[in-house]
Amino acid sequence: MIRAAPETFTFDTAHALIHDSQVDTTGQYLATCSSDETIKIFALSEDGTEEIRQTACLTGHKSPVLTISWAHSKFGRLLAAGTFSGQISVWREVQPGQWSRVHKDSTHTEMINRVAWAPWEFGLVLAAASADGTVSIHEWDLSSEGPSEHPIRTAFVANEGGVNSLSWGPAVVARSLAVEDREDEQEDNPERRVRLAPKRILTGGGGN
Repeated sequence: MIRAAPETFTFDTAHALIHDSQVDTTGQYLATCSSDETIKIFALSEDGTEEIRQTACLTGHKSPVLTISWAHSKFGRLLAAGTFSGQISVWREVQPGQWSRVHKDSTHTEMINRVAWAPWEFGLVLAAASADGTVSIHEWDLSSEGPSEHPIRTAFVANEGGVNSLSWGPAVVARSLAVEDREDEQEDNPERRVRLAPKRILTGGGGN
């Protein structure tokens, strides 16, 4: 069976070198980051055509932006970024096309190679992998109406030669995926409720 090649198209972002590009969890927006120290946000067409429109350009990073990650849309439109200088930023769209930096962390001593939001079931939690050999975890308190202003930060040594890659394990254990999620059955039988797996992070890098 011969499958047709997927349709592709290109467009000019007017960036310098692009280090990362990510589509948000709704499939409606694309973010790109570059060695020109900016992040650009583009609105994607709903029908998959080439109608792509830039809606914002995020500046003020003061070094090349190497990695970006969208949070789940249930938390609003949030985008995390990591830079060559070791800075982590979290941006929020406060109005259509208007973005505000709501968090900045400059604790890492070397570049950020990867930022990644945890599965939404764990809450609003961001991990960052750095060339300084550590991974930092930033967790926001969601007990109030919205995320707390300042997250709780923890860190651990992952790869002494630098952490180059990072990913989260799934939030739902495999055996829970087969559980029927009808509310009446879950209420009648608590054992059938979907259970969350422990938080797990996989890293890769240099050193022992």
